[in-house]
Amino acid sequence: MAEGTVGTLDSGVSSIAGFSEAGDIHGRLLRADPGSATAVVGSLADEVVWFGQMFTTLRTMVHEQDLMNVIGLDAVAGQVSAVAENLPFAVEPESGVRPVHFHKPIVQVDGSDFLAVAGQVSAIDIGQMTASVDSWSDLSQAARAAASELEAIIGQVQAENEGEAVTAGVNRIEQTVAAARVFATNAESMAGRTAAFAGLTINASIFAAMDASVISQIEDPAERKLAEKAAAARVQRNLQQAVDASLPSGGELISEFGLGAGGQDVEVGLNGHAGYTQGLDIEEVTWPEALVEAAAQGELGPGSFEVADGQIRPVAGVGMPPEQQGLFDRAVQASREPTVV
Repeated sequence: MAEGTVGTLDSGVSSIAGFSEAGDIHGRLLRADPGSATAVVGSLADEVVWFGQMFTTLRTMVHEQDLMNVIGLDAVAGQVSAVAENLPFAVEPESGVRPVHFHKPIVQVDGSDFLAVAGQVSAIDIGQMTASVDSWSDLSQAARAAASELEAIIGQVQAENEGEAVTAGVNRIEQTVAAARVFATNAESMAGRTAAFAGLTINASIFAAMDASVISQIEDPAERKLAEKAAAARVQRNLQQAVDASLPSGGELISEFGLGAGGQDVEVGLNGHAGYTQGLDIEEVTWPEALVEAAAQGELGPGSFEVADGQIRPVAGVGMPPEQQGLFDRAVQASREPTVV
């Protein structure tokens, strides 16, 4: 990988058990598995080339048949036979469509040391997620472009030829066009799912940092231990929500059928999540943009928040403008509030 290049999702996204496995599954869906999206798009590109070559060959053969009809077989046999021998129909490229098998990962965190857990959450590589969103969108566009090229071939063939063989060939191309468009939709859906992965992870990171800030101020050991367990349970639940939202049910990326998050061997194809742009909006919780950016950069931690008058506040170093304090307060109230000393 070139210096400064952000890689797409893989198991290195996090050291947290279950979350790391989710990153690996995303990597397999996108690039690493034989049935990955990248393999499917490569297969579609090969089919575009193959169909183009086949109909170029067909055009030549039809032209030769026209010569036979006009001039007579005996007159052109010597010319045609030599050419015809050089017109083999190439073998159709192998399809890149294969199931991608996986089981839904279960996120697990250590509730005995929540400050360490908060550090792990802060270290999650959001950059991998955003790079994967871009890759899915690029693959969706590539599939749509392949479908358009194939439709152009269909138009050219139908304009120049007719007959049962041509009709059968056109029907075959139309099947590939339909598959390409289904894949393009599924790839865009995965872009949305991956954006949701990033957004929900940032949401979890913000709450983990707030809880860590509160817990760090608890002096009573028994009270602190209880608070750590409660915070660990919440961050585990939040990260599991992110994993579940990000993964389809598995299966063939080129299928038009889709189910919800989970494992097993079914297909992909659900609507995604808008993700995050100007601030983070998840289930009616809108975080200020500065806070989102800090979380995405791994800059939130136990020192990022303080408690004053029973209310939790970001410290000045987080960079949130004072006028966004109201937005922050509403986001905390709309969510499950962190434990306050």
